[in-house]
Amino acid sequence: MKSIGITLVTILLFCTSNIMSQNLPKDGAILVIKEKSFNLTTGKALTTKIELVKSKRYQKAKFGGLSARTPEGITISFEKDIENSNLYLMTLLADDNASKDSYTIIIKGEGNNSHKVRGITIKVNLDQNPIVTTN
Repeated sequence: MKSIGITLVTILLFCTSNIMSQNLPKDGAILVIKEKSFNLTTGKALTTKIELVKSKRYQKAKFGGLSARTPEGITISFEKDIENSNLYLMTLLADDNASKDSYTIIIKGEGNNSHKVRGITIKVNLDQNPIVTTN
């Protein structure tokens, strides 16, 4: 009876460790974001969180910030969270010069170990409803 209990505990520990290890990348770091599609309205900022998940090998490594190349009229800024160094706040903003269209934007690492950060793509849709600025 003891050997069955030990076997079951071993299998349970093995399954738990496999589930936990699936979240970590094999090498470097990955960016994780809950939503990958955003609807922007001109003049209104939208903020979301991006998490930097490091592999076991790079847990203590220092990484630089994040960057994104955006079309004219759309700005994306990244701010590192004060309490959690692996969390970034991304702010999206569209001004009047942005054309009402759909864009695919790549977010990637910059600075220290940026080549080890696997980037992500997001889709940004500008609001198609015209906004009356003067009457």
